[in-house]
Order: sequence, then C-alpha cells, then structure tokens
Amino acid sequence: MTDSSIFQILGLTYLAIGLGMLTSPRFYKEMLIKMIDNEAVLFVTGLLVFVIGYFFVAYHNIWTGGRTIIITIFGWLALLKGLMMIVIPEKSVKLYNLIKISEGQLGVYGVIVFVLGVILAYFGYFAL
Repeated sequence: MTDSSIFQILGLTYLAIGLGMLTSPRFYKEMLIKMIDNEAVLFVTGLLVFVIGYFFVAYHNIWTGGRTIIITIFGWLALLKGLMMIVIPEKSVKLYNLIKISEGQLGVYGVIVFVLGVILAYFGYFAL
C-alpha cells in the first residue's frame, strides 16, 4: 500500500466522519454515549483500532521524510489507543467521560475532523 493510498483512506474517512458530526451531532453524541456504556462494543472497537494501528506500525514505521511521518504517528496513536481500550478499559471510559461532549462542542470537533480530512485527502490525491 502506498503513502498516497493510505492518505486517501484516512482523508476520506475523516471527511465522512467530520461531515457526519456536523450534520447529525445528536446521533454522534448518543452513539458515543452508548459505545462507552457497552463493554462489548468498547472491546471490539479497541481490538479494531489496535489491529489497524499494528498494520500501520508494522508496514509503515518510517520516521524520516516529510508527510510520511504523519502516517507513522497515526499508526502509533491507534496502536496505543487500542491497547488502552483493551488492557485498561476502565481508564478509557473515565477519559471519555471527562470530555462530556455537548452537541455544540461536537460541531467544533466536526469542523476539526473535516479539516483534517481535507488535509489528509489533499496529501493522498494532489500532493506528490
């Protein structure tokens, strides 16, 4: 998998999630609350994030060069987040509960996620 294709996947995913957060903030707020309250969903999510992070780190652990470092950082963050959700789920729940996202704040996060998606998609589709 090339850097461009990884940036494309990340960019499109972040664009879609950002748009979802902006257009349906109530849905995303309720979904996050339900996810935190459901141990099985939290575990499966942690497992999925851990596996994705592992693949990024195993196949793209590159700490030199410009924007390629971004992919490596995403991989390590995903790996560590997934590990935390699996090994110490109580701490993950406490961390999520500290945030207490309101629908207004979710709009702000939605803009941030959308802009991040634009940047990542730009790296994937236009930047050489």
